[in-house]
Amino acid sequence: RNHELYLVDSGEPTAAYLARRRVAPDALRAVFVTHPHLDHLGGLPMLMQWLQLNHRNRPLLVCLPLEVLGPLRDLMNATYLLPDLLGFDLELRSVEPGRLYEAAAVQVEAIANKHLDYLSARARELGFPARGDSFSFRVTLDGKRVFISGDLAEADEVALHVGRADLAVVE
Repeated sequence: RNHELYLVDSGEPTAAYLARRRVAPDALRAVFVTHPHLDHLGGLPMLMQWLQLNHRNRPLLVCLPLEVLGPLRDLMNATYLLPDLLGFDLELRSVEPGRLYEAAAVQVEAIANKHLDYLSARARELGFPARGDSFSFRVTLDGKRVFISGDLAEADEVALHVGRADLAVVE
């Protein structure tokens, strides 16, 4: 929107894709991650490094499930993507159902889905802490409604949202 980029998920190779298309590092406004599988967030650390190496100046918002906030911070620190050395302000925000983001004519609402219910239940049985947060997003942009999901447990869990959208992107 007006040369500002909003990204949903950041699997590999997000940074290479943006570089090949000569996207300006300051064009990226926010990143919204649907759930903690590597094909949806595995490219985030490299994206942060690409933004750093290309001298990003603007603040960046990254919204992702709560259970990966701490591990992402730890990984960034372990790989020297330290907040004071990034060159831009990075806000990591946890995603919860409801209104998540609003700026100018862009609003993003998070809608919980059941994609990780089975896996998180099994992980807890094995003694691992797991919330199993997985989301779809309803984006309103200049009055148009876009529904975006990552993976789902069942297609019918988003049927109502898809029917109310001007555009639906369902993985």
